[in-house]
Amino acid sequence: MEKLESLSTQEKEQLIHYLGKLYRKGSVHEAFMKQGMVEDHPVQENDMEITALLRLILRQMNREYAMIILNDFFEVKERGWWHSIYSRSSYNRCKKEAVDLLLNRLYTAQ
Repeated sequence: MEKLESLSTQEKEQLIHYLGKLYRKGSVHEAFMKQGMVEDHPVQENDMEITALLRLILRQMNREYAMIILNDFFEVKERGWWHSIYSRSSYNRCKKEAVDLLLNRLYTAQ
């Protein structure tokens, strides 16, 4: 936990961006498997397990925070999607809290 606390906001966001790549990759593999288009492969199964864990954590989070993680990192919506919902300061505060919460929950989920 100390290691997470020592990271800068930018470093934490880089971690979440990486998790977003894994999330999207696992989602694609999952969709292909449902359609019978891909054979089981250990790497793909790991990606899908990570995606499932991230979805579980998102479901347990405050909806507002989960929306920020999904829109900014996992599903990557258009820039500025938040303008009609938040002021810049509220958005930045909520985004920082969402990133911290996701990383803390992921760290303690082991």
